[in-house]
Amino acid sequence: MGQPTEVFAGSIEHVTFHNSSNCFYVLRLKAGGHRDLVTAVGHAAEISAGEWGTVSRTWVNGQAHGQQFKAGFIRSSPPTDL
Repeated sequence: MGQPTEVFAGSIEHVTFHNSSNCFYVLRLKAGGHRDLVTAVGHAAEISAGEWGTVSRTWVNGQAHGQQFKAGFIRSSPPTDL
């Protein structure tokens, strides 16, 4: 049995990495219920810092980069405030 799937949403604080050839992103999100910024990795159409992101998938603990949220999907929407 695989790891449980979790969904969370938060403000995209940083786009740490973006590969335009395959739309792979490494994002840092400020998400409710998490004290520190959360790292999410996955594929998405286009994402910018300041947007609201919703991410779903599982936590992984990478040897090189530590704990990350490996996204099954990343959905973004524009901010609703200034």
